[in-house]
Amino acid sequence: MAKPFSGLAFLAGRLEASRREKGLSYSLLAKISGVDVSQVHRICRGRFRTLSHNVVKICNVLQVEPPEADLRNIPGEGDYDGERLVSELFATWDHTSAGADRLVDLLLAVRRIQKPG
Repeated sequence: MAKPFSGLAFLAGRLEASRREKGLSYSLLAKISGVDVSQVHRICRGRFRTLSHNVVKICNVLQVEPPEADLRNIPGEGDYDGERLVSELFATWDHTSAGADRLVDLLLAVRRIQKPG
């Protein structure tokens, strides 16, 4: 049995954003990915519990890197503050390596301020 995936809101948000950015309807995404349109809609809306083959197929089409199945540091469903933080972090990121480096540096600086010594 597949292990439940705790970062579903995080991944679903990235999938839906990529789908919209690419201008793909659910029907067209279904056709390209080979996943039934009802499944595409469900997955892009975050209504899944595991990183199934269909989720990975949609990730590949949308060029969203599927996370490892055991991401324990990503907020789970119902963790409103964590989900909000991740959402804002991704909204701030420009999707470049340099942008990721800058955000990581910023977060490390904040951590040093919060935990001096």
